Amino acid sequence: MTQVARIIITCEALALALSLSGPAQAQEGDAMAQAEAHHQRGIQLFQAGSYREAAGEFEQAESLVHSRANLMNLARCHQQLGENGRARGYIDRYLAEPDLPAESRTRAEGIRQELTAGGGGGGGGGGNLAGPWAVLGSGLALLVTGGVLDIVAYSRSSTGHGADDPFSTQDEYEDWRDGATNIAVAGDVLVAVGAAAAVAGLIWLLVARRSRSGEASTARRLALLPMGNGGVMLRLGAWGSP
Repeated sequence: MTQVARIIITCEALALALSLSGPAQAQEGDAMAQAEAHHQRGIQLFQAGSYREAAGEFEQAESLVHSRANLMNLARCHQQLGENGRARGYIDRYLAEPDLPAESRTRAEGIRQELTAGGGGGGGGGGNLAGPWAVLGSGLALLVTGGVLDIVAYSRSSTGHGADDPFSTQDEYEDWRDGATNIAVAGDVLVAVGAAAAVAGLIWLLVARRSRSGEASTARRLALLPMGNGGVMLRLGAWGSP
């Protein structure tokens, strides 16, 4: 075979290889872009407190392109949902990742201990909003009840003692007025207690939501910051993995 023929064959082989690798690289790029979009959407949903929907986005991202960030974020989502078993499963997969940085491993092992102890079920540290909502709701209920009693008391106290009143004696009228006073006192007490409970519940709710927002911001940093000295992540393009 002449040297010219060998050069022609080599060029044809190179052209064939490039033509075959082009579509594969394009598909890989599309998958990466879709995975990044799902990942970013998951972070947004997590920050909004929509943990179930966020988990779905991270699962879709993981199905397209594997990333340790997805495993950690899925663990965090299920931790917030109180699904400790599923959260531990993702943490175990995270810990099984090769070349996991020591700091990331230590952090993940700490999370797993929390899940095993049941301390991370509902988000911990103010993440669970059931308590503040219950206090706030109870306070509002007491406010309404106290207000109704005050209205009843006012209605009773405004009933006069005259020709058209239902009382046959002054004593009956006084007993009626005393009853109205007692109802008014009870109403005032319920209003005061209800107002205090509502304010306490509202403050608790705001603090809990702020705490939850802080956790979400931390999760976002874990998902996006590059790994360095003391860092916790690798950045894969615009999409990182812890």
